Amino acid sequence: MVPQLLSQSDTRNAAFAAVLATFISGNVLGVGVVFCGGTDETQSKTPPVKTQKEGSSLISKFRIGSGLEWLSIDAIVTDPDNRDGECIKLDEVLQKAENIEMQGFDTSKVRMVLVQMPLDVEKRQVILDANKKWRDEDERFPTFDEKLVEFSCVGGNHLLTFLKMAKQATVCDSFVSVTPNSGGRAAISLNALAQSDADFAKACTEKVPCIVLERAVRDVPDGLDHIQSSENAGHSLITPESDKQCMLRIAKATLTPSFNRVNTVFKLKRDFPNLREHVDEYCSFVEAIGGGVSPHWNHWKICDARFTASKCHLRGTLLKKIADLSPHLPRVKIACALAARTLPKNFQREASGPFADWFTKNDIVNVEKHEDLTIAEEALAEQGAHVQDIVDNIHIAWTLLARLDTRMARFLANKTNKSFVQFESVAEIAEETKHEVANFRQCPLSNKAVATRSAEERRNAATSTSQVSI
Repeated sequence: MVPQLLSQSDTRNAAFAAVLATFISGNVLGVGVVFCGGTDETQSKTPPVKTQKEGSSLISKFRIGSGLEWLSIDAIVTDPDNRDGECIKLDEVLQKAENIEMQGFDTSKVRMVLVQMPLDVEKRQVILDANKKWRDEDERFPTFDEKLVEFSCVGGNHLLTFLKMAKQATVCDSFVSVTPNSGGRAAISLNALAQSDADFAKACTEKVPCIVLERAVRDVPDGLDHIQSSENAGHSLITPESDKQCMLRIAKATLTPSFNRVNTVFKLKRDFPNLREHVDEYCSFVEAIGGGVSPHWNHWKICDARFTASKCHLRGTLLKKIADLSPHLPRVKIACALAARTLPKNFQREASGPFADWFTKNDIVNVEKHEDLTIAEEALAEQGAHVQDIVDNIHIAWTLLARLDTRMARFLANKTNKSFVQFESVAEIAEETKHEVANFRQCPLSNKAVATRSAEERRNAATSTSQVSI
């Protein structure tokens, strides 16, 4: 599949970007650890009580039986409906699994929340297709046998995913991966997991405790959203949902003909109490890049997944400042938001807690004043098209686009740090993107970045171009 150009003139992107679901989480209570939320910040002091009650009420109303059912993970897939089509981040899956292993896996404190699969064939296929698409986007995502699937998971997706990855001996680096003596790539080893935590390994191959809900709960408006919020708010070791999850909800709301900004903001302040003071400005940012139907929104959503491992929130005031840039600069807006998420190595942010304050409103002022601002917007669009024309590996293509964006934003803001390669012109950034695309074409299956050329090589390439390619 070839990634589509993210420009206003190319409407094909909306469909393409919808395929590239990125990573937002589910939740299940482990031993001293909660599989939930997209970040690792502290507990909210004011849980969304009303939403918690609504979700708890739905669980009580639609629950099948009063006890837990023990089910095979082969009968379960991730439900995309309660996460706005977004997949969990597999790097977080592995990190949280490692935390569980360090403290000891205890089945008496673990359970998933499942919903019966729809009887309607088309609705069932939508869920299965979403899981297939996540697999297409990241080969680490588990495979499944459609004939065995009876339930979709709305609470506990991190745990479910790791158990499947371990059972399938997924090729990847992890805390229990082993490299074969004969050579080759490291893969998750059930034997290695069993040596460190036999109960954890046993859960991969046998059964896990689950609460099962009737499929009728799917017909309740926002029902799965309420259940997810209830699960997040209902445990003492809650990790707040991320700013991105909040913005996903905003984008989803903009798709409805009856979208009401005031009502949406009011509801989300209740659902995301830890982000209450930022919600209104998050809404401004989502609207500024076109809302949920826009290819620009999908561009940010997908590329942002490359950097959310930084585990930092974006301040609403910063995103509002970005939103207020000229409406003719959608690609620059996206680039600035992505650059704000990419923290330098060893960046100290204790004073601001979960929020990222390396890229600030003052940097956006620098962007706004830059003499090459219009040229940079055009370069982002043209080089995005170049990536589209050449790179046919989805993961590599979006990684390249994200790298292009963040480089351009740091250049426009005159933001330097030894953690990042420094560029001196728009042309230099454009030429470096061409160089990387050419190298990725030679090794299309490589997910690793091509070594960046020296500053002198980049400058020579840029100045030797008879006309700046933007």
